[in-house]
Amino acid sequence: MATYQTNVAPISDTLAHHKAWANTYGGGFSTAGWSAQTGHGEVVASGTGASYAWTDTGSVHTTPTTALVPVRNYRFNGAFVPSATYTGANTADSTTTTDLVTYSTGGNTAITYVHITATSSLATVPPSDTTNWQPFIYEIWKSNGSNTSSLPIFVRIVYTIASTGNTGPRVLIQFGTGVDANGQLTGAPVITAVAPTSVRILDNAAAGNATAFDCDFAGDADNIRWIWQRGNTNTGYTNMFVIDRAKTGSGTDSDAFFFIGSISPSASTYITQSVVVPKPALGPPLTRSAIGWIGQVSNGSQTGTSAAFGTTPPYPCFPMIGYMANPLLGYMGFASADVTDGQLLPVWVYGASHTYLVNSVNIGTAAYSPQNIANGVCASILWE
Repeated sequence: MATYQTNVAPISDTLAHHKAWANTYGGGFSTAGWSAQTGHGEVVASGTGASYAWTDTGSVHTTPTTALVPVRNYRFNGAFVPSATYTGANTADSTTTTDLVTYSTGGNTAITYVHITATSSLATVPPSDTTNWQPFIYEIWKSNGSNTSSLPIFVRIVYTIASTGNTGPRVLIQFGTGVDANGQLTGAPVITAVAPTSVRILDNAAAGNATAFDCDFAGDADNIRWIWQRGNTNTGYTNMFVIDRAKTGSGTDSDAFFFIGSISPSASTYITQSVVVPKPALGPPLTRSAIGWIGQVSNGSQTGTSAAFGTTPPYPCFPMIGYMANPLLGYMGFASADVTDGQLLPVWVYGASHTYLVNSVNIGTAAYSPQNIANGVCASILWE
C-alpha cells in the first residue's frame, strides 16, 4: 500500500491552477499503482505522485470556459477534421450522440475536445471555437492488482469548471467494470439519483477558492480511497470515496465484489451513498443507499464520547450482499466526539494494527456521516 498527500487550492482561474487541483487525482491513482488507460482521447500525462502532470507542450491546452454536464452517449472520432459535421449537447442526460475529437498543432500534445452544441461543420479549429467546443480533459484509471482479471475496476474522471464564468472546480466521476471504444464505462452502477445515474457531478457551483487544503489518497493496485479538500468547510469542494474489494475472514482481497462508499457535495449540503458491485458471474450491483452507507455500524444518536477502557472504539462498515459480509478494511468510522480532523488512529482489525486518517470537519451536517446523523459516526480512510 502507499499514501499520497498534497495541498492545493480548488480554483481554475488560470490553466496552471486548474491543472494543479486536477492533477491531485492522477497523483493519487498513480501512487497506488492503478493503470492509466489510453486510446479513447484520455489526457496524456507522465510521472507518479507529486511528479504526476498532464503533458502540455504548447498553448493548445486551454482552461475550460463552459461547465460540462454528463450526457448519455459519447462518440470518439480521433483527430478533428475541418468542415466535417459534428453533433453534440451539453444538457444533462441528453440522448444526442456527442462527439469527441483530438486536436494538436505544431508538434503540441493532442488535446481532446467535446462538441457542446447540436451540430456544426466549421473549419474553425476547436481551441478557437469555444461556442461549439470545450476541452474534454479526462482520465480513465484501471485497477492493476491480482483481482483485476476477474473483476476489473475502472474509474473515469472528467475535469471541468463548476459553472460557466465560474472558476470553481467540477469533476464528473463514473465507476465501472469495463470500457468501450468511445471511453464510456460499462457495468457502471447507479451512484446518483440524477440522470444519467451512473455519473456523479462533484461540485455545488461553488466559486473558486484560493485557499489550499489537504488532498489525501491511499491504496494499492486493487483498492483506493481519498479525501479531497479535507478540512474545507465550504460546501461544494470536499469529497470522499472508498473503493474497497471484498475481504476474506483473514482480510485478504477477494474478487467477489467491490464496495463504493462516498460523501460528496450535493446542492447546499452533502450526500452519502454506497453501492456493491459483484463480479459479472454473480449478477448486477446489489445495493444502493443514498442515505448513509448500508452496513455502517451505528452509535445511535449518542453525542458524547464512546471511549471506554482507555480506547477509542471503531465503528466498521459491513457490506450487505444478501447477508452481512466481512467488514471493509479501507474504511473505519469513529464517533465524532472521540476524534479530531486529520487525526491518525490505530485499529486492530483482521489480526493486525491498521492506521486510519479521520475526516470530520463537516460532521455537524448529517449528510456528511455514513450513519446520516449529525455529529454521529464520522468517516476515516485506511492510511497506509
